Amino acid sequence: MLKNLNLIQSCQYIVEHCEEYAIIDTETTGLHGEVIDLAVIDPSGTVLFNELLRPQCTIEEDAIAIHGITETMVAKARTFKEEWPRIQRALDGRAIIVYNVDFDSKRIKYTAKVHGVTLPDMRWHCMMLKYAAFWGETNRYGYSSPAWQKLEVACRQQGIDLGVQQHRALGDALATAALIRRLAELGENAKRWEIENWDEVIKS
Repeated sequence: MLKNLNLIQSCQYIVEHCEEYAIIDTETTGLHGEVIDLAVIDPSGTVLFNELLRPQCTIEEDAIAIHGITETMVAKARTFKEEWPRIQRALDGRAIIVYNVDFDSKRIKYTAKVHGVTLPDMRWHCMMLKYAAFWGETNRYGYSSPAWQKLEVACRQQGIDLGVQQHRALGDALATAALIRRLAELGENAKRWEIENWDEVIKS
């Protein structure tokens, strides 16, 4: 359904059909590692699943520096395989919205493989790419595609105050949901990038 709609239409549809969608975010052991923090919410912000997961590999120091999840914190957590029945129930029948679908979907698929879980067919939607096309900032690196915006930057661009934000799965999922609801509310009044704002955007 969403692939035929622009960003604003997509957000309005999602808000009106919350039961059809789940928003996911993850934190991992590293860029190519396992999921150790998984949040699933619906677009209204209702939490469907939010747990730490015990991986089979160690957590990289660079990853800990970003999300603050340590080996001690996951030592007694259940594994992805043990939690899969709950995760599956949270996702049941819902299309999945992720801010950066390329990263999160790959990490979920990799984690499932490591833990011997067979994933069902999953319908993925990427908020980051759709927002980039809407915001329309010229790519600074010479690519023809519009520049990607970090989640917290996109929220700030649309007037969303996230306060002090921990880089954890639930916080990022809630931020994605807030962005969707805000864009649905603003409609065509949502802000877009303008070349006159270049200096301001660079500083953000």
